[in-house]
Amino acid sequence: MTTIIAFILILGLVILVHELGHFISARKLKVTVEEFAIGFPPRIFGWRVWQEKKLKVLAKTEEVSVKVDDYKISDQTEVIKETIVDTVKEIDKMDIVTRRQWFWGNKYKKELAGDNPSIIYSINLLPIGGFVKIKGESGEDEPDDPNSLNNQPKWKKLIIISSGVAMNFVLAFVLLSAAFYFGLPQAVDKDIVGNKVVDRQVVIAEVARSSPAEEQGLKVGDEIILVNGQSFDNSQAVYESIAKNSKEEITLTVNRSGESKEIKVKPRIMTEGQDPIVGIGMIDTGIIKYGLIGSLWQGLKATGIMIVRIVQALYYLLADLIVHGRVGEEFGGPIAVAVVTGEIVKLGWIYILQFAAVLSINLGVLNFFPFPALDGGYALFTLIEMISRRKLNRKVETWIHNSGFIILIALFVLITFRDLGRYGGQIMTAVRNWF
Repeated sequence: MTTIIAFILILGLVILVHELGHFISARKLKVTVEEFAIGFPPRIFGWRVWQEKKLKVLAKTEEVSVKVDDYKISDQTEVIKETIVDTVKEIDKMDIVTRRQWFWGNKYKKELAGDNPSIIYSINLLPIGGFVKIKGESGEDEPDDPNSLNNQPKWKKLIIISSGVAMNFVLAFVLLSAAFYFGLPQAVDKDIVGNKVVDRQVVIAEVARSSPAEEQGLKVGDEIILVNGQSFDNSQAVYESIAKNSKEEITLTVNRSGESKEIKVKPRIMTEGQDPIVGIGMIDTGIIKYGLIGSLWQGLKATGIMIVRIVQALYYLLADLIVHGRVGEEFGGPIAVAVVTGEIVKLGWIYILQFAAVLSINLGVLNFFPFPALDGGYALFTLIEMISRRKLNRKVETWIHNSGFIILIALFVLITFRDLGRYGGQIMTAVRNWF
C-alpha cells in the first residue's frame, strides 16, 4: 500500500507540475484555458470560474433648483409660475467581477456564464497527474478568436508548448536542492573536506556478470558493513582485505534496504593470469552537508548533469530501436516505475526526493523529443512555420499528430506487456502478501 501511495504521489506530482507549466504560461499570455484538472476522467466534481462586467455606482449627487415667473394675463389677473428642477447626477464605474459555479460530474449550467469564457477546474477519479485543455490546441480553426492558441504569434506558442518541460526541470532543481540541503548520500572523493562528510559507507556500485558475487546474490546498492567480521571505513581497505583472503571463503555482511544479510562468497580467477576476485566494484559514499547557497548550486549542477545524461541515454535507446528494431532493456513503463518506487521507498524519504527529480527530468526530456503528439513535435511544427513564414495545413498536421499518438500508444502497450513479463511474479507476490 505504501508503494502504491508513493507511486501515485510521485508520478502525479511530476505530471501535474508539467501541466501547471502550460496552464500558467497560457494564462499569463492571455490565451483561453478551458479546463485544468487534477487526475483523469471521469470527473467527480468541479467548479467554473468566469468574469462578468458589472456597473458600480461610485457617487451620486442631487441638485434642486426653483424658478419663479410672475406675469399678468388679459383680465389683469396676476399669475405666479413656479418651476422646480430636481437633477440627479451619478458617477458609475464598470467593474470586472469573478463568478463561480460548483457542480458534480458534468452537471453545470452553461448559460450562467453567457458568452464569457470560463475555466473549469475539476477533480477527477483517476488520481495520477492531471491535464490542461487550452483553446485551439487541437488545431481547430478559429480565425475570429484572438484568445485561441492557434491564432497566437509563434513565439507565444513556443513558450506555452515548452513551459511544461521547463517546469519539470524546475521541479527537479527544487527537489535536488532540498535533498542536498537535508543531506543526500553521494560518492565521496579525495577532494571532499573530511569534516563535511558524515555517515561514511562502502557501497557496491557494480557486480560483474557470471562472477562469484552475482552467483551469491550480491547487488548494486548493498552497503558492506563487515568483511569476515571486521569493519572498514573506505573501499580501498575492503579491496585489500578481500585480496588478502582471496584463497578462502569470505563472509560479507551487507545492509540491503535496512536489512542485514550475511553472504558467503569465494573469490575465483575470472581472467587468466590474474588473481582470484569476488567481482564487485565499490565506491565510498557519505552525507555531505551543504548550506542553503551550496545546496542550490549543487541542485542546479546535478539537474544539468542529469539532463545531459538522460538525453544521451535516450539517443542510444532510440538508435537501438531504429537500427535493430528492439526496445532496450533500459526502457520501462508505469509498471517498472512502480516497482522501482517500491525499492526506493525502502531507502528513505531523501532517496524519494532524488527519484522524483530523476523521473521529472525523464518526463521533460521524453516529452520534448521532436515526435508527433509530444510537446517536442508541436514545437517542431511551430518552428517550421516560423522559418517558412506560412501556416501549415491544419488537417495534415492533425493527422500526423494523431498517427504519432497511435504509435506512442502501441509502444506503451509493448513496454507494459514486457514489464508484466519481467515483474509479474514480483507483483503477484506483493499482492498475495498484501491480502
